[in-house]
Amino acid sequence: KQHMRNIVAVMDKGPESAEVQELIELSYQGMQQFYDCSYEIFRNLGQMYVDDKRFTAYYDQFHPELAIFMRDAMKYYADIKEGKIQK
Repeated sequence: KQHMRNIVAVMDKGPESAEVQELIELSYQGMQQFYDCSYEIFRNLGQMYVDDKRFTAYYDQFHPELAIFMRDAMKYYADIKEGKIQK
């Protein structure tokens, strides 16, 4: 939960900001503890935060737009790592 509060604290900088992306990197590394999370899976997980009301409810308890923000930040992270976009 503290991790989510840390992300909310820097949301105003935008999903592509270095501060946000450092926190998203921690999220990605956390997923790796449970399973081999490819960048594609990570990107789709972010989309699920928006598409599945149960995930949306969890994230939006911290901030009403956090699920959408997470989706966008996770997509950006995965796209950078896969070389689809450049910083």
